[in-house]
Amino acid sequence: CHRMAARRTRPAASNAGDVTLIWLTPIQRANGSSLSMGELSGFELRYKRQTDTDYTYVELSKLTLLYIIPNLSGDYQFEIAAIDTNNLYSDFKSLSPQ
Repeated sequence: CHRMAARRTRPAASNAGDVTLIWLTPIQRANGSSLSMGELSGFELRYKRQTDTDYTYVELSKLTLLYIIPNLSGDYQFEIAAIDTNNLYSDFKSLSPQ
């Protein structure tokens, strides 16, 4: 698992229109050991409307640090996890829209 920083730019999760999410590349595993870019295979973004139970999942390359979700309206929850080359996932971390 990886420790990952998410840039929070707005506390509210209520959105109308396109939603921009930005995060930072993890440099450390949850156990404190370092994580190199070569050990990172990508990210998994998930989001859902606050009242829903099911998430929408998006797999992203390790070079992607910004993602735009078009045409959302309402209150949503956004989370991101890092995936290493052994297919181990970090815990999901909350993201707030830009």
